[in-house]
Amino acid sequence: MTRYLRERPTLAGVVWLLDVRHDPSEGDREMQDLLVSSGRPVLAVLTKGDKLTRSAQTTRTRELAAALGLHADQVQLTSIKSGTGIVELADSIIAAVGGER
Repeated sequence: MTRYLRERPTLAGVVWLLDVRHDPSEGDREMQDLLVSSGRPVLAVLTKGDKLTRSAQTTRTRELAAALGLHADQVQLTSIKSGTGIVELADSIIAAVGGER
C-alpha cells in the first residue's frame, strides 16, 4: 500500500472511511501516518452520522479531526441512512479530481 500511495501517478487523493462513533484505533493511527507520509490529499469521511444527535455530530467531528491531526476541511460527516453529507462528499471527490458537477 505504501508504494501504491507514493508512486501511483493517477491517484488524486484518498477517501478514508471511519466510523464516527469510535475513537481512532492503533490501525487507524498507522494508516494516518502512512497517508501523511504519502503526501496525497486525504479526506476522512466519518460514517454513521445518523447515530449521533446533531450537536454531537459537530462535537465528534471536531474531536476526530483533532485526534487525527486533520484540518476541519479534511473531515466530512456522512450518513447513508439520512443522506447527511452525501452530496457534499460527491462534490468534494469531483473537485479533488478536477471535474465539474
